[in-house]
Amino acid sequence: ELKLKDMKAKAPQALKNAVNATARDAKKDLADKAKETYAVKSPRFKKAIAQKNATASNPTATLKITGAVQRQYFNRCGQR
Repeated sequence: ELKLKDMKAKAPQALKNAVNATARDAKKDLADKAKETYAVKSPRFKKAIAQKNATASNPTATLKITGAVQRQYFNRCGQR
């Protein structure tokens, strides 16, 4: 019974850690996918993703991508 009470107290901290780890993985996956799809460097893209971590009282993490949209213009031959 004492162990169960201890688990109840530790549950918010464990949830916070799990959510933050998932957000870190999602940030890495976004950068890797952007690198595959676009001509973007992964470290630069990772810096453009702002991560707000979860807390024990608010178990929500947020990823926000900042920065200007880069547009590329092509002529009729498909060259920039």
